[in-house]
Amino acid sequence: MLFNIGYQIRLIIYVWTVIGTAYGRVQFEDWHCGSSEFTRRMSYESITEHCEQIILAVNHCCVVHDVCYTHQLGQEECDEKFCECNRQAALARPDCLDILEASCSLVQLFGFGAYYSSINYTEPVDLIKHKLSSESLHELYNDIYKECPNTNATTSSCALQYNLCEASPIDCVESLVGCLQDTASMDDSASCRQVVTRLCDKALKEVNTLWNLLRSPRFMRSNTLKLAMGLSLVALLYSVLRWQRSRNDGEKSLKYSPV
Repeated sequence: MLFNIGYQIRLIIYVWTVIGTAYGRVQFEDWHCGSSEFTRRMSYESITEHCEQIILAVNHCCVVHDVCYTHQLGQEECDEKFCECNRQAALARPDCLDILEASCSLVQLFGFGAYYSSINYTEPVDLIKHKLSSESLHELYNDIYKECPNTNATTSSCALQYNLCEASPIDCVESLVGCLQDTASMDDSASCRQVVTRLCDKALKEVNTLWNLLRSPRFMRSNTLKLAMGLSLVALLYSVLRWQRSRNDGEKSLKYSPV
């Protein structure tokens, strides 16, 4: 079985993570929403004009939906997960919910043709396989494409989201790890899981430095930082008061010294 049960649940959590960490521009050639050139163009222009902040999350929902169709996991099941994925994406932009719900309704009403035509799906020769912007991970990422052949589109989408991520290095890597782990669950082969684990471990090791920790928005919002700043302020005030008292004592000594 290409999908495990936990994947569907984790996807929703992952999509929310993506919304909070990545706002990059998706080019039309990377856009996966729509069953034809015409519908792809219409949906792309609609999202870029009105809801570009969540375009990466929406695009990933479409990628996963396509994979679900390809593996014939049931149209109703695939469509419902797609609709829920879009609803989670809209949490970051509630004003985009109507647009996403409309696409959900269209898929549920007219998706049967695309679903049944996916039985004979073959990967297009022009599928863009994005690589990570981190050069140290290039070789391992190529291995993922080789060992996870059933999920090349999602693997590429994971890389695209990482490359366009505008959050801290730690948060971007954690989002990448979540995306790739779900990709491995979809492919469901031991060799795929192994190479994904190796890449995730290496990425986390490289990013887990003190400098990256200090740059993390999560750390900047943490109680630990607030406590440290509070203690630093107290120490600064104490030093200023001591210096002021020492200065006053010195002035008194000079004032009353015998000539």
